[in-house]
Amino acid sequence: MLSYTHGPTNLLSEVVVPAMVESGAWIEAAREARSLPEAVKVYKSRYGIPPPPNFDKWFSFAIERNSTIIDTFDQIHGDLLPFWGLSPALLRERTSHLLEQTKLGTGGFRIKRGEVVLSPHTPGTHFWMMEGFESMMEPFLKWLPDMDLAFNLDDECRVIVPLDDLRTLFDDAHESIGRLASAAELQSFSQSQNPPWSDRYLDEDFMEENSDATSPFFDFRANVPIFDSFVAPTCSSEDPARTIRWWNRNMAFPNARGVVRHQMANVDLCRRPDVAQIHGFLLDPGSFAVTRSLFPFFSQGRIGGFKDILVPSPWNFLSKVDIDEELDREWKDKFETVFWRGSSSDGLSTQDSWTGFLRARFVNLANRLSSSGWTLDLPSKASIGGAISPVNVSFVGNFTKCHPTDCKSETATFFGSPSALPPPNVDFQDHWAYRHLIDLDGAGFSGRFLPFLKSKSLVYRATLFRTWYDERIHPWVHFVPLDVSLSDLWGLVKYLGRQQVPGRIKGSPKISLGEYVASEGRDWALKVLRKEDMQVYMFRLLLEWGRLVDDRREELGFTL
Repeated sequence: MLSYTHGPTNLLSEVVVPAMVESGAWIEAAREARSLPEAVKVYKSRYGIPPPPNFDKWFSFAIERNSTIIDTFDQIHGDLLPFWGLSPALLRERTSHLLEQTKLGTGGFRIKRGEVVLSPHTPGTHFWMMEGFESMMEPFLKWLPDMDLAFNLDDECRVIVPLDDLRTLFDDAHESIGRLASAAELQSFSQSQNPPWSDRYLDEDFMEENSDATSPFFDFRANVPIFDSFVAPTCSSEDPARTIRWWNRNMAFPNARGVVRHQMANVDLCRRPDVAQIHGFLLDPGSFAVTRSLFPFFSQGRIGGFKDILVPSPWNFLSKVDIDEELDREWKDKFETVFWRGSSSDGLSTQDSWTGFLRARFVNLANRLSSSGWTLDLPSKASIGGAISPVNVSFVGNFTKCHPTDCKSETATFFGSPSALPPPNVDFQDHWAYRHLIDLDGAGFSGRFLPFLKSKSLVYRATLFRTWYDERIHPWVHFVPLDVSLSDLWGLVKYLGRQQVPGRIKGSPKISLGEYVASEGRDWALKVLRKEDMQVYMFRLLLEWGRLVDDRREELGFTL
């Protein structure tokens, strides 16, 4: 659910304290089971079916790695639910189809007898991603059934199914799950499938022979707004997305929308037609190959309406960008400053579509605020000597994801003239000098959010993308959620710096609410967003997926 409160005046009592209570209840339920029999019982109670074969191996794996979360994996079960509406043979066939598409931005591999065979057709620029996935899975490969997996290598999500088709899939899914729930005797994974997984994509000559082939199931829609054609058809006839549009982009900014109460990453686009005009992925995607059929694409992020299966990102698992904790600073030693650096990567701008992109709107707002002489005027100041700038925001690097005229207009707007050179980049570790860090969508989900969250700074997050970890991190408890309209951002920064944590929050010291949320977010991230947690999640996901693609899936399950 997504709802708002107007202005930060009553934020503590109306939003923050209820969020803390809700978060505490979720965390308690996430680790209800203390033994394997208890975990099996909780699983059956929560999901209505027995856990998959080798659940005992997964449980031991999770316990050995000190997983804080044992019982709550609703994200996995929600992601996989519609796939129960397709037969195992069709799921295998569609996986093979993805792996055979040499132009589709697909990476993949085969798991067979506990070993991995990488697809020879994975683009070289993204081979590191497949090696990252293999490294993530290596400790538990021996307990997985044989299967092929197709991974989306693009930033953008790829699978979106119209509502009527999805309802049919859900009806068939519930029937299949119901038969498993009533199975009299449970079996382990099958040793073979009929028909078996296709071997065609593993042939070294396959790419050369099929280099011109294109999938009849996928549309290539780069540089075309996608809300009307793809998102709206996933909504019911009563939803605003089917009937309302903001044709003037200036009218699409809901200035009175207020402060987000609940998880922004799970925003219901069917009730938000305004976002069609204020987000780069929806306005002008740079690379977009999409299907309206349910294909088993494993992706690192997706927005509302899409049905890609979420997986932990190899970008984070391989620490492509991460925090050096020795360089982090205590809150009292950080500048009382809103800080952001980044590129204009939201989409491929044409006809000035960049003016609606999230990052461009944010930098423009920050620049206008700086020129107005805006100050935080907070009672506490960072102890670092020298002047303190309340806003330190800038694009870095040349504008490249744009048509030439758009690139020039962006350069002139943000750097001073069409031929101006960009400001120098900053070292990623420089972020930790500042208290207020802003995390914004690019072409896909942000790879910087996890290291931001592990710092001692306060993280503000504006996103439409959902990731594997969104169910386990909670707004107003671990980070500050922002609407993509950026409504009330600057008021929030002031409020969180001024508002003291009340004594009724058990054990809270006399600190600002901003410092408190920053501390809670960091402590929680270091418990549930480790590399080990990514492996625990992936292990459980692939056991569930292994059951789904098994011909005897309605008889498969773990018993004590």
